[in-house]
Amino acid sequence: MAEAAEKKLENDFTTLRQKHHQEKESLRKTMSGLLNQADNEKDLQNELNVLSDKFSASLSDLDEKQQELRELRKELDTMKVDKERYEKDAKLLPSVKQEVTTLREKLYAVEEKNAELEAALEEIGPQLSISKLKILELREETLPMTGEWQKDGEVAECNACQLTFTMAKRKHHCRACGRIFCSTCSSGRIRLPSSSQPVRVCSACFHHLQLVYDPTESRQS
Repeated sequence: MAEAAEKKLENDFTTLRQKHHQEKESLRKTMSGLLNQADNEKDLQNELNVLSDKFSASLSDLDEKQQELRELRKELDTMKVDKERYEKDAKLLPSVKQEVTTLREKLYAVEEKNAELEAALEEIGPQLSISKLKILELREETLPMTGEWQKDGEVAECNACQLTFTMAKRKHHCRACGRIFCSTCSSGRIRLPSSSQPVRVCSACFHHLQLVYDPTESRQS
């Protein structure tokens, strides 16, 4: 597999080198033609800049392929040395083959188990985040409020910024006035007489209540 990759890189390298030569020749011819035909010095400079950029990009690609080829050859040499050592050990110790097979099977089993766990975490992770968010929101919903409670079905957009609510853009009640806002417009937290902890309030109520209650007990995200 590594030898095939090396061969592919060598082919890519040869192709890039040929492409680089062709682009270099094309650049030379184009520059010569432009110098003879260009009437406007600004247009000529722009075209030269474009061609120079292409030439630089070609050089960069060429250098990158050369580096990949060097690294792959180094890796291939290391693999050959390891392969020779393993083959020698296998001849001296027949049990090594069985041990390697057993370890490989265990590795595959662990990798499969790990993949299953990662897949399960990917499924459970968002659900846990959503559940946590719902719990926090339900806790807030159970707290007493001072204003009239605005019904969810009556509101389709934020009372402050008019943002349309969606599954991603959730509704939040201000614990002071009872109206519905988006998360940004209800990011203030302030302690009301009816609550032991700071609760969510809209921006307008937050600034108003700061004048009424102790500012040290309030914060705005």
